[in-house]
Amino acid sequence: GTLPTGVKKIAGVPFKLKGSGKGAILLGSDRLIQPALRERFKNKVENIGVNAKGNQLHLLLTAFDSYESGRGFGGGSILSNVKIEYENGEESILPIMQKVDCANLFETFGDLKRGKVVWSGLNPFKSILSKFTIWPDDEWIQTSGFNRIYSTTLDVPKPNEKIAKISFLSSNQHFVMIIFAVTLR
Repeated sequence: GTLPTGVKKIAGVPFKLKGSGKGAILLGSDRLIQPALRERFKNKVENIGVNAKGNQLHLLLTAFDSYESGRGFGGGSILSNVKIEYENGEESILPIMQKVDCANLFETFGDLKRGKVVWSGLNPFKSILSKFTIWPDDEWIQTSGFNRIYSTTLDVPKPNEKIAKISFLSSNQHFVMIIFAVTLR
């Protein structure tokens, strides 16, 4: 099916979704082979205002490996990091890990150690990603194969401190990290 829109409860957590990938965070890398990908997607998305306390960050996410179909990353490789900046000036870094929190969007791993498959369907980014596959005629990944979005939960190291802002930082590998929504609880 298509991605839902509005505030939806997914895996017991309310997420605000704009649908079809609108408003998603797309993290790229200097190591992406295709110049068009390097130009389109930033290495970091910084200073997202939070101004709240919470115990956990809940993420809806997936990854797109345009080069090796995910074969180049084993379980536990860091895909990206969430940088938490607290109101008191302290910081925490939380890794988002391959085959722990999410996997390549078209791989059929099912639920992972932390990440759980919460949606599957045709890729909402077909028009963007299909032109960036390393094999331009190989569009089955985006058109006929089902793609997966995961929900994962990261524990906030300092739940009693007010979070001023968060940033998403690429681990500078050859894939695109896609974060659809974030909820702090």
